[in-house]
Amino acid sequence: MFLRRERDVWEQLRQQKDLLANANELLSARSAEVEDLHLRCADMKAEASMAREQAVSLVAWIKELEEELTWVAGDRDAFWCQAEEATASTKPSLGS
Repeated sequence: MFLRRERDVWEQLRQQKDLLANANELLSARSAEVEDLHLRCADMKAEASMAREQAVSLVAWIKELEEELTWVAGDRDAFWCQAEEATASTKPSLGS
């Protein structure tokens, strides 16, 4: 009877060792996945930071272009007014 119980205990111990080994393998795989995710997260944070920097410079450039466009449109309008005035002033003299 004692030998049978001892044999059962040793069998349970072997099963527990196998379960522990499997659990350790799974834990190791999960740890590698977590490390990979941490690295990806760090890469994505760096990419996001670079994208924000690029966006800031693009916003500044767009503002410069908008200001230039406003200036050019103002000049264009002024030239149109001058052209209309010149055209209006030459029409009466053409009729004389």
